Amino acid sequence: MIEVMSISKSFGDIKAITDISTTIREGSVFGLVGTNGAGKSTFMRILSGILKADKGSVKIDNMEVFENIIELVEKFGLDMKRKINTFSKGMKKQVSVLLGICTNTKYLLCDETFDGLDPVMRQAVKSIFASEILNREFTPIIASHNLRELEDICDHVGLLHEGGILLSRDLEDM
Repeated sequence: MIEVMSISKSFGDIKAITDISTTIREGSVFGLVGTNGAGKSTFMRILSGILKADKGSVKIDNMEVFENIIELVEKFGLDMKRKINTFSKGMKKQVSVLLGICTNTKYLLCDETFDGLDPVMRQAVKSIFASEILNREFTPIIASHNLRELEDICDHVGLLHEGGILLSRDLEDM
């Protein structure tokens, strides 16, 4: 389970996210929807431990995510500032999704995963997600500005607007 407790993050005068709290259940698909600039990417970067929240905390299976990620980065001697520059946008998305699944990760954070993928590959990724959920403990968290991309795969959606969550509901209840 992922527990997000009152996280906030600013970049200078810009408040990217403000006092967000939510719980992401295991074995569900959590969709994060919001307009450009709503704070989706910042939220995902904090969840993954790439950014440290100015306030609040994130726990994955009762472990602080930021400290845990830093430990792994140091252990493997990785440079967090390096970027993959040789692939097309779509290929980078495919590689990142496949690497996440191949590592048998319990949680997979996907920021605009379907952006840049052709329709056939979008369905293939959704099918892979569904198969992984059925076969093991696997929880994808998918951020997108397009609810239509998420409605056929997500169980739960959080609507982010101007740095805060407006609503967090199961799709069946909406």
